[in-house]
Amino acid sequence: MEHSDHSLKDPDLATTKVLACFLRIDRTAVTEVMKVMGVPKRGAGYPWIRILVAFGIDVSAIEDLETLKAPLLELKDVAALLGESPKTTRRRGDGKHRDKTIPNHIDLGPRKRLYFPGEIQSWILGEPVPFERNQENLSFIPSKQKKSGPPQKYHKEARVAQPSQVSAAALFMVPPNSVGTKTEFLDLIHETYLLSASGLDLSRICAAPGARFGHFPFEGDRAFPAQS
Repeated sequence: MEHSDHSLKDPDLATTKVLACFLRIDRTAVTEVMKVMGVPKRGAGYPWIRILVAFGIDVSAIEDLETLKAPLLELKDVAALLGESPKTTRRRGDGKHRDKTIPNHIDLGPRKRLYFPGEIQSWILGEPVPFERNQENLSFIPSKQKKSGPPQKYHKEARVAQPSQVSAAALFMVPPNSVGTKTEFLDLIHETYLLSASGLDLSRICAAPGARFGHFPFEGDRAFPAQS
């Protein structure tokens, strides 16, 4: 293999900026991803060989490592090459599609699925893969993303307006906008007298404490006393 050109004075290291481009992630997430992958930082960057080995690549059979340093393809990129939706491509990788021959992917998060460009190109064209890689789906998801997971949707239940309950006392109340008159009051007295004369025991008609038959401008604005 021809990857011994670099010496200790010129190590083959990937900087945070380069890895952010290679892994298609934000620069602030590189350190955490490298930690999960088990790749230590050496000076100004991370050893490329350690990164590729973590991805299951047999570096001993690679003549030129530079061919493997091209940015990885995201799920949407592969879907565009296949002319299908990302959902369908994800189903291929999850083994839920009738065609289960797609190269294995690398998950760096719940929504971050990557593929090696060389593997996808060879798969589409039906050509031999230019390098050997352990064909198994890899997952290097930081613990923070595992706990949080994909954003969840919360549905607010519609509030059902409850019908207002009318108390028994309110049934005896005169509407607020109405004004009692002396004639109305006398009519009420007359009706009460007729009911009493008919033999009806008015003492058995009960109302809540404080209930009023009406509000009239008289000092005797009180509930009717029980009949003796």
